[in-house]
Amino acid sequence: MLFSQEKKQDTLYLLLKLDKTVISSISKDSTRASFGVYKKGYPKKNPVNTNMPKRKDRQDIKNSKPLFVTKKSSLSISETLNFWSMYPPIKVHSLKNLNYITRYEFVSDLEKYLYRKHIFIIQPDNYGNYLIWKSSLMARE
Repeated sequence: MLFSQEKKQDTLYLLLKLDKTVISSISKDSTRASFGVYKKGYPKKNPVNTNMPKRKDRQDIKNSKPLFVTKKSSLSISETLNFWSMYPPIKVHSLKNLNYITRYEFVSDLEKYLYRKHIFIIQPDNYGNYLIWKSSLMARE
């Protein structure tokens, strides 16, 4: 009995609704896919540049030292978890007997879920069905 319980803990089904907290890219022939899951929130369109001095501090700009502003990226690699799938998905009509977790549950307790042997990403389609992708966590540099 213990062995079968360990086997169940080795597999994770993750339901990802495609909104601002998830990025996806699926090949035209639907044989490959990649998913990016934001750990906290999502990036803003126009990030605020905190290096720029306030207007009242820029009065004597001609006589001051040159100001170099570096453009900050709105998203660092540590803010996302990226998964890829090299297999076509399995199409199902219902998740009735499938024990899955949501994105929120996943990012709330990464240590518990992240390093499972098998991770399946569940993606709802536009017709009320679900695509289940066998995926792997992409390595980070």
